[in-house]
Amino acid sequence: MKLTRTELKHLEGLSRIAIDASKEEEYFKKLSTIVDYISVLSKVDTEGIKPTSQVTNLEKGLRDDEVTPSMSQEDVLKNSKHTWKGYFKIPKVIE
Repeated sequence: MKLTRTELKHLEGLSRIAIDASKEEEYFKKLSTIVDYISVLSKVDTEGIKPTSQVTNLEKGLRDDEVTPSMSQEDVLKNSKHTWKGYFKIPKVIE
């Protein structure tokens, strides 16, 4: 699979990263190398190999939830520029 210039522009839009025209060729080469490597990996024979979700053989990676002492709401909010009814007030981040 080869990366095209159109796909590079599409990735630029999806990632919301503006690629400077002087760096476009460099990024195109680097991303093309990554895509080429992925296509090599897709040709590896995995017949008979069970899918894995983790490889450490850990049985339980999470601890039990326990209530422990923590900071008061007042202490947590005291350094915030803006609060509202006991909550952090932040600018809208979702359009």
